[in-house]
Amino acid sequence: APILIVWTMIPLYLLYTGYNVMEIGALYSAVYAVNVVLTYFIRKLLDKMLVNKAIAIIDLLAVVAYGLFAFATGTWAPVLIGLGQLFNTLSNVLYTSYEVYKLEVFPEAIRENLMVYHIAMPEISQLMLFPVFGVIWGLLYPNPLAFRLGFGFFALITLVLSVLPLKYLVPVKKGAPVEKQGRLSSICRRTCGC
Repeated sequence: APILIVWTMIPLYLLYTGYNVMEIGALYSAVYAVNVVLTYFIRKLLDKMLVNKAIAIIDLLAVVAYGLFAFATGTWAPVLIGLGQLFNTLSNVLYTSYEVYKLEVFPEAIRENLMVYHIAMPEISQLMLFPVFGVIWGLLYPNPLAFRLGFGFFALITLVLSVLPLKYLVPVKKGAPVEKQGRLSSICRRTCGC
C-alpha cells in the first residue's frame, strides 16, 4: 500500500518537469476515456481467469506502469506517463478479484475481520511511510531524476510482490469449489480454527 504514493507522485512529477495543470488534466482525461472502452473487454476476460492470477495481474500492470514512469523523460514523457496511467487504471477493473477470493476461500465467520485488515493495514502503512516519502521527494530530492528513480524502485518491489498471489494463494475460479489443501487455507485453519 505505501507504493500507492506513486499515484500522488505522477502529477507532481509532471509539474516538476514543466507541465501545467491544464495539460496534466487533459492527459488524465484522455487516459480515462480510453480506459472506459477497454474496461468492457477486460471484464469479459475476468470471468474466465483464475482469481489469484487476476490478483497477480494487478501487480504486473503496476510494474509496467511504474517502469514506464521511470523512463518518462523528454518529448516522450507524456506518452509514457499516459500509457503508464492507462495500465494503472486498467488494474482497477481487477480489484474485484480480492473480494471474490475472500468470498470463495474464507468462511463467512472470518470475512468481516479480513475486510478490516484489508482496509486497515494499507492505511496504517501509508500513515507511517507517506511522511517519509514526502521528506524524500518533497524536501531532500525534489527533482525529476529522483522521482524516476523512485518509480523504478517501486516497479522492482511490485514485481517481487506480484509473485506472492501465484505462489501462496490457493488457485480459485469464481464459483468453482475450493480445495482445502492449499497453503492459504491451511494457514487459515491453523490461525482462525476454520
